[in-house]
Amino acid sequence: MSRYDWLLFLHVLGAFAVIASVTFFWLVLLSTWNVDRPVLGPVMARLTKPAEIVVMVGGIMVLVFGIWLTFDVDGYGLGDGWILGGLVMWAVATATGILAGKEYTPAKDIPQSEEPSPELLAIMRSRKGLVLHSISTAAVLIALILMIFKPGAP
Repeated sequence: MSRYDWLLFLHVLGAFAVIASVTFFWLVLLSTWNVDRPVLGPVMARLTKPAEIVVMVGGIMVLVFGIWLTFDVDGYGLGDGWILGGLVMWAVATATGILAGKEYTPAKDIPQSEEPSPELLAIMRSRKGLVLHSISTAAVLIALILMIFKPGAP
């Protein structure tokens, strides 16, 4: 395999990691939307930690190997509109994803109990967290579309 093949493979692998993590976060978010029993807090904390690591590593891989590809492939450059758009969407997805995670993080600190917790229910139904995660997801999908179709590329 050539250097280009390796760079593209690692870039796409990072993209798959990001998409898989975002999908997993949606599954957790939707499955805990009505949860008010703090007994699930530690379980959710254990479930989401690996996905947090995967999305961070994947995001770094997408960025590093994507930029490397622009220098490795003749005809592509960081000034191309579809590449700039992808970088902007990467930044938006990263920033809003981090902020969304911070909205749900307090749920991990609620003491484990079988008793209903209005506080946990309020955290899990955070409209701000839902909006931020939705924006992050949309930015990931827009970046994916830009990378697949490369509008304006030669």
